[in-house]
Amino acid sequence: MPRASWRSPGWRSVAGRGSATLGAVLADLFTDAEYPADPYPGRRPPTSFVHVDGVGYPLTVASGEYLVNGAGGTDSVPLDDWLAAHGSPPLVGRTPVLAYGSNACPSKLTWLRDNLGLTGPVVAVLAWCTGYSAVWTTGVRARDNQRTVTLIPVPDVPDVIEQHAVLLVTQDQLKVLDVCEAADLSCWGEPGRDDPRYRRELLPDGVVTVDGPALTAPVHGYVGCHPDRFSALVDGAPVRAVDGAFPAPDATNDAFAPPNGVKGSYNASHPTPPRRP
Repeated sequence: MPRASWRSPGWRSVAGRGSATLGAVLADLFTDAEYPADPYPGRRPPTSFVHVDGVGYPLTVASGEYLVNGAGGTDSVPLDDWLAAHGSPPLVGRTPVLAYGSNACPSKLTWLRDNLGLTGPVVAVLAWCTGYSAVWTTGVRARDNQRTVTLIPVPDVPDVIEQHAVLLVTQDQLKVLDVCEAADLSCWGEPGRDDPRYRRELLPDGVVTVDGPALTAPVHGYVGCHPDRFSALVDGAPVRAVDGAFPAPDATNDAFAPPNGVKGSYNASHPTPPRRP
């Protein structure tokens, strides 16, 4: 099957899947300084991790559960025990959210804490996304003028696999992500937002798998629903983020047309409104 060729410093190549990948983890804790958010999408660790107070703790998997490495001076601690010691809910009940842009960068998580009130440990697990791709958008972020990405299906290469991350977030953390992404939540029965940029929807079953215990809830993803968050086209085709920085001098900035005339939206998973939980 086709594999992504990763060149941007924020991503790494997919060499294999399964416990061997999680076995090759960082030996020590890390800080945000090792994983800056600029340039977008920022750098991310080559391992699953849990992040709090500007520090990341690598995760491994043993006996079907996540373990926190380097916690409390010990070799490993069960993640749920570590979360409880930090006054945070266990994994059960957390919402899986695909992080295909900057949201799995430790420094970005701290930015969310400092600017949007994100609280508590954030769990980020390595994940593989099949048949979908992160592509550069026509627009840029208002706060720093950097081009961002959106998620689209890749029907011409249905077996394409990209490595991303899944954030396992509490309800309060999910609300912060919704604010950060200027998400349209009307399909979830919540009030619509003025001029939303992304829409949070459920991705189809089987699209996302994680390197660890199987997820017990559907994976959410943010999909561009504003012309500034549609796929930018170069020579008529979207540009995958895994291929490196967007080739600005060659950009046409033509948006990928929404299917079926959907009002101001490109639904990545299907031509009907997103499934509700």
